Amino acid sequence: MSTACYIRGNSENYKFLLNLLGIKPNGRTFTDGLFIVLKVRCLGCCSLAPVIKVNDEVYGKVGFNEIRTSYRSRAKVDNPKSR
Repeated sequence: MSTACYIRGNSENYKFLLNLLGIKPNGRTFTDGLFIVLKVRCLGCCSLAPVIKVNDEVYGKVGFNEIRTSYRSRAKVDNPKSR
């Protein structure tokens, strides 16, 4: 990840997301295949750091709450069984 994202906490966001999804640090896919986590070098949004990308949307200045909210809303929409 880029220096800006790293300094502003995206390393902790990454660990939080893996824990939230139950993915081991060397893994990348949620058990039901609904979510795939990829660590990328840079998304070119330093002024918005830390950022995450979900599908084609980039979200800036994210923290644990935003990640949790995004996960919950997508889990319900993409997987009716999780409702």
